[in-house]
Amino acid sequence: MYAKQSRAFGITIGTWFRAHIERRITNADNGQVEVTLDEDVPGKTRSLPAGAVFFGQKSFNQVSQRLDISLSNGITPTGVEFDVVATVYDKTKVSGLSGSVVRQRDTEVKSAASKGALASAKALMTATIDNSAAGALADGVGQAGDELLNNERRFIREPRYLIQVSPQPVLVRVNQTF
Repeated sequence: MYAKQSRAFGITIGTWFRAHIERRITNADNGQVEVTLDEDVPGKTRSLPAGAVFFGQKSFNQVSQRLDISLSNGITPTGVEFDVVATVYDKTKVSGLSGSVVRQRDTEVKSAASKGALASAKALMTATIDNSAAGALADGVGQAGDELLNNERRFIREPRYLIQVSPQPVLVRVNQTF
């Protein structure tokens, strides 16, 4: 069953409530993260019961070195689905969750090695054959290499940083009345 009204519970913007994350999560995990409500949250229309599960997207914040989580929907223990716009905070009301951050050096090394090999090939071709055809060929190799590197950067699916967050209590702040 889906709660069709945009304000099915009447829980207002700015409301805070306690919840928790039950499993270890990383920014590299596929799919949504689950956050479970620890307490009943009274609303103007009805209460959102403890045990409701929220679902949301996660991303690594390179500036704060934390895992940001934005919640988008949820389901009550009785099966009522609803939309929500909310943000997850740690128990001290700091946005995002801290965890163990690991820099993904292998991806960076592969990219640097590819770039170095292509630059070396271009320089070698330019130095060994001294005519306009060789120069044009060297430029072509360089341009092809640059394009390969640009494609590699665009399509790399692995994050440059991996953050692992342990199961923990969290706070959720409502960003839009629901």
